[in-house]
Amino acid sequence: MVEQPPVKTTEPWEITVGGPAWLASASGHSGFHGVNPYINVGIGQVLKNINVVYATTAEVRKGRYGVNGGVFYLNAQAGTGERSGLVSKVDLGYQQYFGQLFASYRVIEGPHGWLDLLAGFRYTYLGEQVGLGVWGATEQKTGLRNDRYSSSGASGLRRGRN
Repeated sequence: MVEQPPVKTTEPWEITVGGPAWLASASGHSGFHGVNPYINVGIGQVLKNINVVYATTAEVRKGRYGVNGGVFYLNAQAGTGERSGLVSKVDLGYQQYFGQLFASYRVIEGPHGWLDLLAGFRYTYLGEQVGLGVWGATEQKTGLRNDRYSSSGASGLRRGRN
């Protein structure tokens, strides 16, 4: 009788995709060139003024190795007919983009959970615009723009439970 070698099993690819829910409000001081009024915008106001919102996360893993990332994009606008003094209209715009990509290595895996070592990068963009309409003008004469970019390498640990 001929003895068969044992069958070598391979770990399957694990693919996870998610669409996180998002509810937010904004409060605090925000402004341009030394004019920093206090703002307080609730969840209802944010939802009424959203043009586009998109968020997703994904992870691909095989054995101890994996790659994961996520993207978030928000574009919102609001305006008011201020009608005081020389100002006839105020328009506000807000954009936010966040993206990340990480490689991971599962350092510990057991029946009660796991611990991953992460290394990768993040990119963040925040943009704000304020436009002022002037009485008698057919188009906006004054506008302010504030853009903030940030990108960085990042590393860390991530844990979870089975």
